[in-house]
Amino acid sequence: MEDSKVKSVIQDVYVLSKTTQIVVYNNTNNNTMSLDEYIDNYKTQTNATTAGMNGVVITNEMYSNVNNSIIQHKVTYDGYIGKQADYLNIKNTLEASTSRFGSFSTLATNYQNIRYKQSTSTTITASTYFWRGYYSAIIYEGSSSVGFKTGYTSTILYNRGAVPYFSYTDAHSGIRLTEPNFSNMNAVPTHLRVDWTNNDRRDYIVWYVTNYGKPAFNWEDYDIHHIIPREYGGTNSPYNLIPLPRQYHQLFHTSFWRLY
Repeated sequence: MEDSKVKSVIQDVYVLSKTTQIVVYNNTNNNTMSLDEYIDNYKTQTNATTAGMNGVVITNEMYSNVNNSIIQHKVTYDGYIGKQADYLNIKNTLEASTSRFGSFSTLATNYQNIRYKQSTSTTITASTYFWRGYYSAIIYEGSSSVGFKTGYTSTILYNRGAVPYFSYTDAHSGIRLTEPNFSNMNAVPTHLRVDWTNNDRRDYIVWYVTNYGKPAFNWEDYDIHHIIPREYGGTNSPYNLIPLPRQYHQLFHTSFWRLY
């Protein structure tokens, strides 16, 4: 399937990680806490403002744009509680790793002061990594720093076309389509890849029905997907296979691995 058809389905910009944090701070002693911490520690207080407490609402987002093959991290000063902070001094970065649980390196950084309802963002050309966005915010009233907060987006695996790896669970068997452990697997030479034939497909269907019973879906509408593709050393073991609706398979997973 052509990339243009994939792009028409995934849209220009795809928001995959969006979190909103309410940061409460005390402008008399620079104490900063989350809203949950504030509730736990100040349950007896009925008026945060009179107790010297104010707050800001920060939205932290990570996008991909498949038309431009870019990844973007965006931070917005979305709201406030009590007295409006004059501005936030934001550092936002895009960090990448070859493994979800490995060490992350900073590949793009931006510094900017933003006022209420303003945003700042960092953009980078996509490549195949596990990505996350990070920000730090210094809260200012006038020229005085009154609070500090940091936060991360979720970690997402993108390919070099900015297409994310989509998860999937087969409703009948409960088999999960798990992401690869690493973003830098090497392709296996063609002559070393396992074959996949109609007999292999038939054998898998027999195995599936034997273990999980006959599904409600029609096998003619499903592809058998290699979780780790044969191109990257994946085998025909039933534990490396999952049935996927053909359109879903071709639109999302074929497109992901083509630009892996």
